[in-house]
Amino acid sequence: MSKLSIFTEVITPLGGFDFMQATRLLGVPNLDDYSQFVRETAQNSWDARRDKESKDDVHYSIKIGAFSNMQAKIFSTSIFTGDKKADALISQLREHTDEGKPFVIVRDVGTVGLAGPTEANVAGKKRNFVSFVRNIGQDSHAKNDGGGFGFGKSVFFRFSGAKTLITYSHTEDEHGKAVARLMGMTLNRDCFEQYHCTGRHWWGVKPASAKAEFNQPLTGEQADELAAAIGFEKFGKNETGTSVMIIEPVFQSMDKDGNSVATAQGRAMIAEAFRESFVAWYWPRLMGSGEQNGKLICQIHHDGKTIKLSDSIEDCPFKYYAFAFEQIQQKIADSSFVPDPQTYLKEVRWKDESYGYLAIFKTNKEERPTFVTESLVSNHPLATLLWSSGDAPAISNHVALVRGPGQVIRYTEMTSCARPSQEYGAVFFLHPSGSKASEITLEVKNSEPAAHDEWSAVKSPRAGKILQTLKSLVTQYVSPPTITGTASSGRMGRVALTLGGLWGAGEGDGGGTTEPTDPRPEPEPSTRTPRGALKFNSRLGKYGNKKCILIEVTIPKNIGNAKKVEAEVVARLLGGESTEIEDKEAGKVIGWFKNPDKEPTKKTLLSEDNDLEITEEIIGKKTLLIIHNAEDFGLSVEINLK
Repeated sequence: MSKLSIFTEVITPLGGFDFMQATRLLGVPNLDDYSQFVRETAQNSWDARRDKESKDDVHYSIKIGAFSNMQAKIFSTSIFTGDKKADALISQLREHTDEGKPFVIVRDVGTVGLAGPTEANVAGKKRNFVSFVRNIGQDSHAKNDGGGFGFGKSVFFRFSGAKTLITYSHTEDEHGKAVARLMGMTLNRDCFEQYHCTGRHWWGVKPASAKAEFNQPLTGEQADELAAAIGFEKFGKNETGTSVMIIEPVFQSMDKDGNSVATAQGRAMIAEAFRESFVAWYWPRLMGSGEQNGKLICQIHHDGKTIKLSDSIEDCPFKYYAFAFEQIQQKIADSSFVPDPQTYLKEVRWKDESYGYLAIFKTNKEERPTFVTESLVSNHPLATLLWSSGDAPAISNHVALVRGPGQVIRYTEMTSCARPSQEYGAVFFLHPSGSKASEITLEVKNSEPAAHDEWSAVKSPRAGKILQTLKSLVTQYVSPPTITGTASSGRMGRVALTLGGLWGAGEGDGGGTTEPTDPRPEPEPSTRTPRGALKFNSRLGKYGNKKCILIEVTIPKNIGNAKKVEAEVVARLLGGESTEIEDKEAGKVIGWFKNPDKEPTKKTLLSEDNDLEITEEIIGKKTLLIIHNAEDFGLSVEINLK
């Protein structure tokens, strides 16, 4: 079996970068270990897909395991060997890869792999090998759709206690020839004082030319054979991709029972934590959303077991967000698309610029499943969304900020629903249109820190305007202020409703009388027989292709002297300001229908006016009042017996 040997980079007269800083290049993101790891590694894989214009899928997996006795021997005899100057480092790494010691392998298939030249000063159209193995930071010759910093790979070193990676790839060299490559990397400064090394070490093969001082990756069948012997899965004959092994992984891995990555139980918990984190941040790409050019097919393996992530998101509460995003995607594909009645969909604009779309899906609160990350992470960025804490129940009241690659940049917390029993999932998709589209996308993208976990209003005025507009739109929709101060006069039989332009499912509260707030004195008691009270239930729905508000109105048996039911509808801007509404259909009564439990048709139509004449046919029965919804407006509805 082939052997690798170490090459240690020494400091030149020109000095050098402190390469141990590579583990801190992502800064201090507001993310837990599992979120940070899956976000960065999955993004690296997605950015490396072979054809970014096609709809080909990328297969991504995480494998968590422990070295066998045989694998430990191969590390000792074939991987960590070489220069006597590195004896201390080699001894350390052999301990890190001893029998029973844990490892993590991140693998992708359907990507270009570590392609191109293996030397940084050699030209090549693809430079993935140089970007990942040789350089620290962004390769100026490489393009990265998701990032732009080239620092995402530092996450591999960040979570390696040994600061050591083994890379294995099937790819193409700078001449377009298929090649298998295996090479290791270590960051360690223990040799600095004695040998003046930079801290970078590579594990490879000595070059054939005596002029070259540095080593190269092991290639061909020898690379495949050695990779399989230490725990890598071989690539198929026509497969391209990359696998990266992390030696001695270090995560927030201690649960309440003291289990860690060194035990099978601990590895099972960490695998589940990876799954939860992947769903939380990458559900758009699992569904093929965003750029709509392929999915990320994800699997997580631990000790011979496999967890498959479905592309049909059912993990509460992320299905709320997934459904909202589906509405956005359909609207982008077809401008005439009418969203689901339970979803608010709005193009976000400022002056002459279009930034993208906001969708809000509102529903009744659901119980949360048990999340493993709750026991592993003390300060999870999504704690309020995922699990209850003390007397504070978990609640979904966030907007997921998403760009084209399909990763959630951040869940920005917003106002809660007016009804405590409801919650919502909202998505803003950065999808600008018009002549400034590329400029807007680049500005917002560049406002993100290296970890891509927020949009900075300081760095991007447009990002600030987007966040400000989202806050306003969400507040108006989920918790609209009172639209009218009018109340019932105290006469029996009157119903007063105040409805947001688009509100969630559920029954409205009402019927009977309300306490008078009108300062005028009550009229003298009438000598007429008191009438019964109107009762109602309200919901959202459709009539034809129109989004509507449907109100079931029960006509009381005792109608007194009433001859008709009268509906008065006023549409106003949310916030109470009266305005001229361009949509002449907004708030218009479509009609009254009998048999509200059935689909309303022309045959069941009772009246197309605001007034409904009372007949024996409807006394004591339910009728259905359908009103055309008012986009971005509130409806104030009064229903009276006259």
